[in-house]
Order: sequence, then C-alpha cells, then structure tokens
Amino acid sequence: MTTIDNNSSNNKHKIDDTDRTTNLKNLDIQRRQLETESSTIVQELTSPPGPGLEPIGIDAPLVDAEGYPRADIDLYHATDLRKRLAVIRGDYKTIMRKIEGGLVSFGGGAISNNEKEKQARLEKKPKPKFDPVSKKWVVRNSDGSVAGIENGHLQSFDLIGSSSEQQQLRQLQQQQQVATDNAATADTSSSSKPIAQTQAELRQAEEKKLKPFAMIDDVFPESPADKAGLRVGDLLLRFGTADHMNHRDLKAIADMVPEASLEARGIPIVVLRCKNAELGLDEIITVDVQDRDLWNTVRMKFFPKLWSGRGLLGCHLKQI
Repeated sequence: MTTIDNNSSNNKHKIDDTDRTTNLKNLDIQRRQLETESSTIVQELTSPPGPGLEPIGIDAPLVDAEGYPRADIDLYHATDLRKRLAVIRGDYKTIMRKIEGGLVSFGGGAISNNEKEKQARLEKKPKPKFDPVSKKWVVRNSDGSVAGIENGHLQSFDLIGSSSEQQQLRQLQQQQQVATDNAATADTSSSSKPIAQTQAELRQAEEKKLKPFAMIDDVFPESPADKAGLRVGDLLLRFGTADHMNHRDLKAIADMVPEASLEARGIPIVVLRCKNAELGLDEIITVDVQDRDLWNTVRMKFFPKLWSGRGLLGCHLKQI
C-alpha cells in the first residue's frame, strides 16, 4: 500500500513539473512577444517622423516651446503609442514575476515570491523618516526600498540618515545629476568648461567613495556584456543608479534590466579592473580596492537585450 501511495505521489510530482514547464514556456512566449512589440513602439517613438523633424520621444512633451500642441506629429497616434508602451511595461513586469515564481517553485519547499511579498506587506511598517538629502519625508516599501523620492526603488530605506559618509555620497550623486542637467542645457561657450570640470571632479570624488558590490565571474562570447566591454574579474562599482548602498542583494539590477531592454536604453556602469591581468578570480578579490593605483576605473554603457544565449545580460554577477 505504501508503494502504491509513493508511486502515486511521484506521478503527481511529474505531472506538476510538466504543467510548470508548459506554463513557463507559455510565459516565455508572451515575454518575447511583449519585447518585440515594445521594441517596435520604442523605435517609432525615437525615430524622426520625417526629414528635419524631431522624434516623438518616449516621455518628451507633446507641446512646442510656446505650449501649443506639436504640429509635426499625430498627437492621437503618439498618445496611443505611449499608453500601449505603459501597458506593456506593466504586463512585462507581471510576466517576469510569474516566470521567477515558476522557477522558484521547482526547488521543493521553497516559498514563492508572491507569498514572500504577502508576508512582507503584512509585517509592521516602520515609521516615516526625514531624508536630509531630498528634504522630504519618506516611507518604506514592502521590498525595503524607499517611497516618496525620485529613484527611491533603487535605494534602501534603512540607509536613510544612517551615516554622514553615506549622506555625503548621496549628496554628491544629486550634485552630479544637477551638473549633468545644467550641462545639457548650457550653451557651447566658455561657460561649459567649468561645468565639465565640476562634473569630472564630482565623478572622481564619488567613485572614490564607492565600494565594489559584485564581481563579474563569467562573460559569454557575443553577449551584451561582452559587447559592452565587461571582463571576467571586473568589480562592479555602479550599475545605472545601483551601488553598494542600494543594490538590495542585486535586486535593483534585476528591476532595472528588463525596463532598459524594453526601451532599448543603455545603462551606464562603472567597474574596477585589476591592473595585474595575471591574477585569478580568487586572487583578485584579495587585492586592496582602497589602493586605486592597483586598479583601473572603467566606464561603459551596457545595452541589455535578447541574444542567442540566456537572459538579457550574458554575464554572471557574484555578490561580494
């Protein structure tokens, strides 16, 4: 009798695994369809509708400098495209959560992401904090990120007001963004030189305070990572707006990559590359990262996208 029960249980598990596999395949088909449609929409929004005309833009104003509706584009069509893109983004995130949950369910006894999220939402919420950098009151999201400030989904609520050094780093990041915005609107005159110098100084000061939070321990040939210039042994200082303070166990990168892929948008990244190219991975991790004379700081732009291999990156990150 026990043997029959065990056989029935095994058959049930096989059926469940088959159903999960089929479901994951269907979800992957939907994911690819959304990515294809999104790529088509983004291309239309970012391409000039005619010679000498400005693109519609993904989030650019649909009015001219005087506040009148743009006469060089079809406003109704532009609005429909943007609405559809917003829907695709939402559907894409939902599908990716389902795929991740389906993969987790193959590990017997694992708690699904939905259950974890429910548990997190039921936990007692901490009191709001005053953020001395943005000068705003902020609250904690269920995933530990920050609600109430720009790019809060990439920051940790626990680090708000935690130490003077971390606050200084966040202030430098905001100052660099202000300098970048000013540079984008400044005239190409002699006044742009001090701005460029300010940007370089802020960037150098900021990068010195950054700490590596992940190592690239594998890069696949002809992948987006390979084409971006990443190498095995690179230590990640920054990936977009994610750094050692706010990457949330690399979840910030996982959140960032699909959206960038949908928009065909490059993500700026900064890595430390050991000058001693003969060292192995186990040896690289022991090199003093505070002594920047032993390292090259390398900046590049990463374009996540579908390729012949798995995922959108084509490399493996190991948290350190």
